[in-house]
Amino acid sequence: MPCECYLAAYLGLWQLLGNSPRTVAFDIDRWANDSWGLLNIERDQISGTVAVAGDGSRATVATSTQFKHYFIPSGQWAVHSIYLRPADIAYQVDDQTKTTTILRCTCTWQAPIQPSPDQECKAAAKFHLGASVRIGSGVVAGVSVVRYRATGDKDRDEHEAAFAPRLGCDLLEERSATYNTIGLPATRFHYIVRSYLRGEPRKESFYPPLGSVVRRK
Repeated sequence: MPCECYLAAYLGLWQLLGNSPRTVAFDIDRWANDSWGLLNIERDQISGTVAVAGDGSRATVATSTQFKHYFIPSGQWAVHSIYLRPADIAYQVDDQTKTTTILRCTCTWQAPIQPSPDQECKAAAKFHLGASVRIGSGVVAGVSVVRYRATGDKDRDEHEAAFAPRLGCDLLEERSATYNTIGLPATRFHYIVRSYLRGEPRKESFYPPLGSVVRRK
């Protein structure tokens, strides 16, 4: 089971691996259909920002709204986490109660090493999608991208991604869909970058907010 510091650092956002300094705003829209019709769709909409420093430190602020039956609101959550790689500590920030919990990291890990970028982002496509084929180009967040589709998916399942050659082949958009045995959609997932700022993030991104009460876990 991953340790708390690993979760604080990445929060399952494998689309934002690597330590190239940048600040990325993103949206995720995902849903799962647990019925044989289209009556029990659980949906989750997430918006957030991830700041990545060149030393491996990361800060994430995100909010989510959940829906039942696709459009009926059923809950919300928010997360604000900071991981400082040189000090190997993490902060869990509760912006509502203005409290910050310090986590002393008790584990080590090796983040997946992404392939070196190439002009067509073929290596990145293979890393993220496996066997794939280029299907075109486009623009995401004002940045030119090349688009690939996985070719190894079973049956009707779909998996596509868009990579930015001039940003080291960072992944800027991902779509996937799965279908049940009778051809009805079972899951849908869409990740897209809304803004991408290269360079070291603001230093204050990696400190607890002013006025927050800091405590140790």
